[in-house]
Amino acid sequence: MKHPTTPRTQGFALPEIASILVVATIGMAIIIPALDDTRRQAGLGRDIKNLRQIAQWTAMYALDNKNLYWTYSWEEGHQNSQWPDLNNSSNKVQAAGHQAVDILRRRTGRGSGPTMIAPGGSWLPHVLNSHLPLVDYLDRDLPDFAFISTADTHRLMWASDPLAFDQGAFLPFQPQPIPNRMRIPYSSSHRLSTSFFDGSPVGVRIWQFNHIQFAIPFWNRHGTHVMGGMPLHDVSFPARKVHINFSESRYFNTYQFCVSDGARLPFLMADSSVQIHDADDADEGWQPNNPTVPEPTVFTYEPRLWEAPTSNGEPSEIVIGRFLWTRDFLAGQDFNRPNRPPRSKPNSDHKKRLLAEILLQLATESKPHEIANP
Repeated sequence: MKHPTTPRTQGFALPEIASILVVATIGMAIIIPALDDTRRQAGLGRDIKNLRQIAQWTAMYALDNKNLYWTYSWEEGHQNSQWPDLNNSSNKVQAAGHQAVDILRRRTGRGSGPTMIAPGGSWLPHVLNSHLPLVDYLDRDLPDFAFISTADTHRLMWASDPLAFDQGAFLPFQPQPIPNRMRIPYSSSHRLSTSFFDGSPVGVRIWQFNHIQFAIPFWNRHGTHVMGGMPLHDVSFPARKVHINFSESRYFNTYQFCVSDGARLPFLMADSSVQIHDADDADEGWQPNNPTVPEPTVFTYEPRLWEAPTSNGEPSEIVIGRFLWTRDFLAGQDFNRPNRPPRSKPNSDHKKRLLAEILLQLATESKPHEIANP
């Protein structure tokens, strides 16, 4: 007599399941980094494309504006704005700030009512808001995402909802919301080299002692203080001179402040080319008010939560100014300088000594300075 047999249930045994999970895990470990790398490369491509577009716009602006680079043009005592609170600026730096707010109000539609953009206070708009005169010339609206890196996630978030930024919706990954910070969601991921906006004589130039504060001589904000109006032909080595750069190195497996050791990023050069360089390969720059000394400008980088970490893993580091403070300004060379004199790289103690000297000079200067934020 035959007994009925129970059919074998189709499925996987535990060892088979374990093998499948191992294979799947290995596959994901290969695929996910590849996808991330693809996204980074696509983002880098878009950023480079935008830099080339800015180069084209720069050429257009120069053709229509006496062969000058784009920058702020209002002077003290002007009557250029439809808003009375933006007229009669007392000095050239304030005039630039008023021009920036005038552009912001017109290009954002925030020129009246409770959301009207407030004047910027003690503000140097030439650093992170240098693009506003170019946006105005091009008749484009703000925020303008052509000036924001595709990898600048926090700035993209702020620009996506400026009114939410004003309410502190992105805290702690944004500055505290106060009226004169309404401008921040419309800022750029780029930094403009000081060479392109400060043409003042030696001894009365703007200088820097940390990454968000600049010292502006009070006594020279009239008359001899030259802010903007730089001719294209003043650049002696356009293929070696940085025009604008991203504030942070976000590609090439680095996330650092632009002049930190180890940073690598794309640069828009003065000849309209886009070049990729290591920050370490740049000339170290100079101290603009002490041009005869060999030491460069150094300043403190102390990142906030939404900024790139330090290269040393500490809360702050001292960095070399490099292409932000080009030696000889527009006549200088940031990269590929032939016959560059050999210099030993400043170590941590050397940087501390240089910074102490700069701060001492600021503290003992008999003529006062205004401290301005970018």
